[in-house]
Amino acid sequence: MCKTCGYLLVLYGLLAACYATAAMADNTIQISLLELARQHFTNDLTVAEEKMFRAAAEGAMADCLPAASDKKNLFITGTNDDVTAHADLWSTNRIVRANRLAWLCTDAEASKLVSYRGVGINGARIEGYVYLARANMNFAMFAQNCVFTNDIYLNSAHLQGLYLDGSKIKNLFAEGLRVDGNIFMDNGFKALGLVNLRNSTIGQNLICNGGQFLNSNNFAINASEAQIEGNVLMGDGFVAQGLVAVSDSSIGHVFYCDNGQFLNSNNVAIVASSAQIEGNVFMGHGFLAQGAVGIKNVSIGGEFICSGGKFLNPGNGALTASGAKIEHGVSLCTNFLAKGFVDFSSASIGGDFDCNDGQFVGASGLAITANSARIGGSVKLASFVSAEGMVSLVSATVGNFFFLGNSDTFTNTRIDLSSAKIGTLYDLVCPLRPGNLILDGLTYDHINHDSPLDVNRRIQWLRLQPANDFSTQPYEQLAKVLSSMGHEDDAAEVMIAKGHDYARTLHWTELDQWPECFWYKIFGRFIGYGYKTWRAFALSLLFIGLGYGIFRFGRNQNLILPTDEKDWSLDKEGHPQVSANYPRFSNFIYSLEVFLPLVKLGMDDNWRPYANRQTQIQVGKKSVTISGQVVRCYFWLHIMAGWVLSTLWIGGLTGLVKT
Repeated sequence: MCKTCGYLLVLYGLLAACYATAAMADNTIQISLLELARQHFTNDLTVAEEKMFRAAAEGAMADCLPAASDKKNLFITGTNDDVTAHADLWSTNRIVRANRLAWLCTDAEASKLVSYRGVGINGARIEGYVYLARANMNFAMFAQNCVFTNDIYLNSAHLQGLYLDGSKIKNLFAEGLRVDGNIFMDNGFKALGLVNLRNSTIGQNLICNGGQFLNSNNFAINASEAQIEGNVLMGDGFVAQGLVAVSDSSIGHVFYCDNGQFLNSNNVAIVASSAQIEGNVFMGHGFLAQGAVGIKNVSIGGEFICSGGKFLNPGNGALTASGAKIEHGVSLCTNFLAKGFVDFSSASIGGDFDCNDGQFVGASGLAITANSARIGGSVKLASFVSAEGMVSLVSATVGNFFFLGNSDTFTNTRIDLSSAKIGTLYDLVCPLRPGNLILDGLTYDHINHDSPLDVNRRIQWLRLQPANDFSTQPYEQLAKVLSSMGHEDDAAEVMIAKGHDYARTLHWTELDQWPECFWYKIFGRFIGYGYKTWRAFALSLLFIGLGYGIFRFGRNQNLILPTDEKDWSLDKEGHPQVSANYPRFSNFIYSLEVFLPLVKLGMDDNWRPYANRQTQIQVGKKSVTISGQVVRCYFWLHIMAGWVLSTLWIGGLTGLVKT
């Protein structure tokens, strides 16, 4: 038992010795780093600088904030803005000279003694230019709630992380910077000049939520050609005065700008052209851009969500996304506002293009253009708050629905669907004014069952096109779709309406239009342009019946006689007598043969009306003289009617006269 107690005492002594040795080693490092600084700067160190060296060795934050009761430092407890206020009046106890910080980060001996947690300063005034260009720091830098009196240079530098939360700086020159972790410029951060992160590499996130970047009429943030593995957050109180650029950059996850303000009026507020963004892009609730937002040829791996966002660039492009490739949908709906046109020309959108309840105040007559865009989902243009100008989808492809709803504010809107291809047309009561719908070349596969299928309403929809630029294709497309849906009669009515509407564009005063005028205004109209040929057939039967009666009368009154006068003679009373062996006259056969062209039954060759003969008939108490000329004239009319009507109904049956 005693032997066991002895072993335990020995073990306890060894452990105590180990802890003591470790403590002495840590103390040696702390003393060594501070002493090294004192030796290098010949003891010329402020209180804040000594705190910085000591904390760097300990892996702690050098807290230079004074106590709330220290009136000489003018510190007032409250918001982050209070923390950095009146920095020019701070005591020397809160001053860190930039060359001391730079020596700590770049001196080979000093940087070896910095804890893996990095260099941390809170609430200090950093005086002088912080020059760390091309420095290789294997630790992070924390300068929180600090005020930098001059510019920071981190060009081509390398460090583990950069944390400037709540600090105020002037210019940050960090082109080519490599950061293995995060960059934080948030929660009260303020830059009074350029933040240049061009061609930088950030291993995790660029977080600027709540930061202010004030460099009017110039770059506020330039992160063009940057490689950012995580998120870019510029929302939740973010303010930029000047241009924010992420063109040609790569963002591994989300680009978030909700509740952010990008202010560069009459200029470009955001440019992200040709950027590669793997996640969603948020420019929605609370987002405000005063100036153009340009994301031409951007690639977005998720959705582009702008619902509730405000894009203000009156008279010019408010949102330009031509050539963009967006894997999922685009939301420009629910309190979205654009003053200036919205451009998605030649864009590729995998999901819906949703503009429901958006407000579009266009520029130069254009509200929205998505010409040649490829949209895999639906286009939703329902219940606009306002759409002033042209909505153009010329040559666009829409894989699913094109939804056009009812809105009283469509009165100033024109919609151009020329040469567009749509899966399903889904329109409600069309609110457009006549002349404000362009459909030439539009093709679609179906009409949704909730859309108006009444043929008169569909024809009225076609008649919203400009009257002075008539095109037959929209009528033919509608008829084709109605026919495929089993509405054959309605399809025919559409084609008849096409003929009627085209006839309105023709004028008898134009001699070169006469052939078409005869067809479209007279003959074609009569037979429904080939879709109601029964009218011609019915009228043909009427003519044949009328001819039967007139030719019977003419024969009975001897106004129709054998063709060769040698085959008949006059008797003593002057009545014509026909040779007994002459072919007998048939009223019906004669009428039928004379009416039908190219039909020869032998009757017409043997009998003809004689114009120089007359007959007397009693009409009441009066005797009326009827000349053979009357029968002869009807005979010619019968022939002409036969040619015309037979051509019409035969052409209709064969489809030759359908237009």
